[in-house]
Amino acid sequence: MLVVGGESHLYLLASGGNLAEAVADKQPEKKTTHSLPEKANSLPFALDGKLLSLPGILSRCLESQSSQSGSRAKWLALEVGADSRGRSRMTFLGLSRAAACFQRTHGVYGDSMNARSVAGRLVFALFQWKRLVILLCVGLCMTELYYLMNTLESDVERHVGHVGACQRRFMWRKPFLGRSESHWNPFLTSKSLYLLMDRPFRRKAEEVLWFHELPFGLKSSVLFAFNTLQLLPEQELPGSFGRLWCQRCIVVGNGHSIHGQRFGNLIDSHHVIIRLNDAPVREYKKDVGERTSIRLFFPESALPNPLENNDNDTLMVFVPFKPSDFLWLREVLLKTRNKTKVGFWHQPPQQWNGNISQLRVLNPYVTYEATYKLLQLNASSRRYATMGIIALNLALHICQEVNIAGFGYPGNHDNTAPIHYYNTGRSRKEELIQHNLTAEGNWLLKMIERGVIADLASPAFQAQNR
Repeated sequence: MLVVGGESHLYLLASGGNLAEAVADKQPEKKTTHSLPEKANSLPFALDGKLLSLPGILSRCLESQSSQSGSRAKWLALEVGADSRGRSRMTFLGLSRAAACFQRTHGVYGDSMNARSVAGRLVFALFQWKRLVILLCVGLCMTELYYLMNTLESDVERHVGHVGACQRRFMWRKPFLGRSESHWNPFLTSKSLYLLMDRPFRRKAEEVLWFHELPFGLKSSVLFAFNTLQLLPEQELPGSFGRLWCQRCIVVGNGHSIHGQRFGNLIDSHHVIIRLNDAPVREYKKDVGERTSIRLFFPESALPNPLENNDNDTLMVFVPFKPSDFLWLREVLLKTRNKTKVGFWHQPPQQWNGNISQLRVLNPYVTYEATYKLLQLNASSRRYATMGIIALNLALHICQEVNIAGFGYPGNHDNTAPIHYYNTGRSRKEELIQHNLTAEGNWLLKMIERGVIADLASPAFQAQNR
């Protein structure tokens, strides 16, 4: 609706029909509708600081449209035409076109209208209502976003004490990591395998499981894995690992470089502590700490009694590398006589007395992603990531800040330095032939330089935490 008026009268020009007119004289009760009264031709309107009659205003609109197309001029001519009875009548075929006419003739935003004119102020308001609504919506959205961000930061401060602890949060999403899927389950579940067998083409991660053999997929081992998972009462990631919005995690490697560093207290200060294989803890707690949140292992690195080296609530994550690994796990869970003795480079224990409610099976896609997405190894090389890189990939998915300690191997020409912090014997590099240690070292350096992870032994980290 477009409003045109003066100080003593107000005309409401309705769009899309006859003029719905109300004359507000000094006597408000005098009103007519539908037809423009004859006296309107001489009523003054205050526009542009000048007194103009209604025909004068429309004639100015016609003059301003003289250079426009014929159809536009015809439309304006219809506005001032007479009806069948010879009475002056005004019809707006479109409010936007009428508004544009008055804007071009009398100022775009009504700034040049008489400031004391009620009509001028109303025209200005009606011209601007859409923009005001849009600005109001944008303002409300920005206010809500600001409130949510402040709420999240307050939660971080409440849980971890300061926002700086999460300064590397979500860094794993960076494109140079080469990963595209973020919401896959890091552990295998019987339900997911059932859906995989029923509908194999669902997602990229599941396609990898379907088309690749272990350690990257379950092409010929789906039934082995499914039957084994049926024995586990719990198969998902525990809720305790997702309670904190900002989790500081550390992956403690077994490298000899951590020996004598006395990182124990610093390691134990993290929310989640991930350890590898059968590395001992208690007798080396000054260097490696004594808490264990997650421990990754496979049959050859399993201990008969895991509680000797872990906490009661430690999540034991089984990493399958070959089909016989599932057979071994099923036998120890059923506590039957171990018949699977072929296919292991080192004879695994005949029994495993761990808490099965704290046992999980790692999704082979974690190994696939660590090998081909992070390290970008060539598939023809038949090499795969070490347990340390696999654990680091897992940590980058479930944690917002990831640190490492005890990573690294002796140089290629050093045959005397020990590999592990708990073993003073000479290195046995023939055991590492399935891994590309050079590629892993280069990738770790690149991630440290880009701030994705931090090494406790690096001078930069030590200077920051003094």
